[in-house]
Amino acid sequence: MGTDKVVLQTYTRYSHSAQDYRFYRAFNTMQAWEDASPANLVLDNVLWKGVCYKDGTFSGQCRILGTWTDSLHYKWLTVAPGSRHTGRKGTGVVVDRGGANADFSFIGEWSQPYDNWTVVEWLEIKDGYGVSGDCCANIHIRTTDCTIRNNLFYNTVATGMGTHTAVGNNSLRNSFYNNIFYNMATAIYDGSASGTSNKYYNNTIYNCGTGIDNASGYGIYKNNIVLGGTTRWANLTNATGGNNAGSGADTPPGSGDVLTTATVSFVDSTPANWDLHLKSGAACLNAGDSAG
Repeated sequence: MGTDKVVLQTYTRYSHSAQDYRFYRAFNTMQAWEDASPANLVLDNVLWKGVCYKDGTFSGQCRILGTWTDSLHYKWLTVAPGSRHTGRKGTGVVVDRGGANADFSFIGEWSQPYDNWTVVEWLEIKDGYGVSGDCCANIHIRTTDCTIRNNLFYNTVATGMGTHTAVGNNSLRNSFYNNIFYNMATAIYDGSASGTSNKYYNNTIYNCGTGIDNASGYGIYKNNIVLGGTTRWANLTNATGGNNAGSGADTPPGSGDVLTTATVSFVDSTPANWDLHLKSGAACLNAGDSAG
């Protein structure tokens, strides 16, 4: 090791071209990682990535705010391969909110061009019970072009909100896909205005008071499975998409929909052992469409 180089004991898991590498010590909290971010990732030519490991349970917030970003220079909170969940609770990096009536991650600031393109993926977020007003969902977005994917949201009791795009706060063109939601008051809430087109693809939702509440927004929904609970699809005026699943008299947006039940769809829908992978012969298998 010299004054102008660093020698890694193990290889880096990720490769990015035309961007600077900065290696930091391990942070004790996700918020500490976020707080250490440069104020302008574009100017510094940095992609700010935080990699979580299954060393213990996290509990606090990670509010992602106040940084200039673009499509090549943004914040990316992820989990290391080998520490990622398998789609079942307790198998990955857990964020235990302990019944908090507040968000886990609040992304972006109202009317400010900050923190666009943020990525949050592969986390297990449990027992976040916030349900009323802005800033109370587990992940609340007030900016554009963010990606929320491969996360697992679940609660001990059926309360709390999974994801929320802010009403009238420039929450545009965000993508939510491959997420699993279980036992929540509302899994997905889209408050987008005309022309915003937030996308919800390949999400699985079970046993929630309301599965997807489009709030008469302009969400695009494809290949989502919403079963169990009280209301699976709500306020679908202006919603588009197709090839979604529901039950009974549900009318998900678009065409190509499947009406089925949790019992015949999921490997295990019991509270103690739930496993929302599709079982052999489930009607939703091979019933999706290109999510493009």
